[in-house]
Amino acid sequence: MKGAVFIEFSVLLLTLLALDQAGPTGHMAVDPSNWVWLPHFNGFMNLAICCMLVFGYRAIRRGDRIKHPRFMLTACVFGVVFLAGYIAHWAIFGHQRFPGDDWLRTLFVVVLFSHTVLAVAVVPCIVTIIVLALRQSFDRHRRFARITLAMWAYVAVTGLFVYVMNNHIRPVPLY
Repeated sequence: MKGAVFIEFSVLLLTLLALDQAGPTGHMAVDPSNWVWLPHFNGFMNLAICCMLVFGYRAIRRGDRIKHPRFMLTACVFGVVFLAGYIAHWAIFGHQRFPGDDWLRTLFVVVLFSHTVLAVAVVPCIVTIIVLALRQSFDRHRRFARITLAMWAYVAVTGLFVYVMNNHIRPVPLY
């Protein structure tokens, strides 16, 4: 648990440092051109989360109670790292509207809305299943984890969709 607290503290510190770079006008004092890799890093984190969720699910289906928590906790760590990267991206580049006014933008907004709602909702679910596992309440953990896994997988996959749409289908100029 000490390692998880250290990681959370480190991510919080990095996020606060990124937010602290805002000048008196609210604009970043750092050069945004140095941060163009950040959306790709966040996309990679979403992909890594997807992989860890699949590996963790496969491990527990095979009865491997050693690998399962390792994969799932790794997914949690990647989620925290993603969140720090997302906050840093938002702090550096601000809000960016998806370009266009066609069916593709409508699809993007619908997926983004469902992604955002579930991303917020899944966090307490993840904390709950971790607590249930630590308390060795595996029956309740298993029942609740089925729903949580579906939500978390949807958030991770739609996060990849948002990344591809924003950075490859219709890239938005970052600065």
